[in-house]
Amino acid sequence: MANIHSTAVIGNNVKMDDSIEIEKEVQVSDDCIFGKKVFIGKKSIIGNKVTLGDGCVIEKKSTVGNNCILSNNTVIEKKCMVGNNVKMGEHCVIEKKVKIEDDCIFGDKVVVEGGAVIGNVVKIGDDVVLEKDTVVLDGADIPTGIVLSAGHTFPDGTTSKAKYFKSKK
Repeated sequence: MANIHSTAVIGNNVKMDDSIEIEKEVQVSDDCIFGKKVFIGKKSIIGNKVTLGDGCVIEKKSTVGNNCILSNNTVIEKKCMVGNNVKMGEHCVIEKKVKIEDDCIFGDKVVVEGGAVIGNVVKIGDDVVLEKDTVVLDGADIPTGIVLSAGHTFPDGTTSKAKYFKSKK
């Protein structure tokens, strides 16, 4: 049976698995689809027509805009803002206090460290790391395997090829 706090507000036509957990004061808008073992932390806001894949985690006080698709095992840490029409691949991690504007597309295994700001219509390839406090300008296209150094701006800042990271099991 789903674990939904009594203060959570769930919109119309929301489809969810019984394994979901929704904490207090969460707002879920209409026409959303949530997979298995989804967690939504307190005071988060989920827009209209949002799809959260299996194992997605939305931590407290985060906002996910309308028409977003977050694929399996994606984590949005606390106090993040995800704009409208954002699509994220599997196993993405968006650390706390990140702002993502509208119409962005993320590949698989993208890590965005705390305090980063990603502009509108940004495309990010697979296995990309955006270190703490980076800024990605509107319309940027970040290729697969790039690491953007902390505090830099893309495409104006410096980048380096990602090193091999062992997956944690």
